[in-house]
Amino acid sequence: MDDIDRRICQLFPDVRWTPSAAAFIASSDEYPGLTYADECSSLAAIDGLECLIRHTMSTTPAEPAPHYSMSSRTKDCIADRSTSG
Repeated sequence: MDDIDRRICQLFPDVRWTPSAAAFIASSDEYPGLTYADECSSLAAIDGLECLIRHTMSTTPAEPAPHYSMSSRTKDCIADRSTSG
């Protein structure tokens, strides 16, 4: 297990349903600037947050990591849902 995996295992993510966004929002006190939203599953929101944190931790300083705030990710989820059917 490498350092990134150890840090991921020590996360205590918080997941909540947000009716206004119609999505589960995952966040972690350990990484306050990162959130991930999934409209279908709380587990998928946690998985997405872990993936985002893993990417952030493995990115070199010369390459900026993507930043997803609740509002921008929620807008993406809503836009995807409205165009998919």
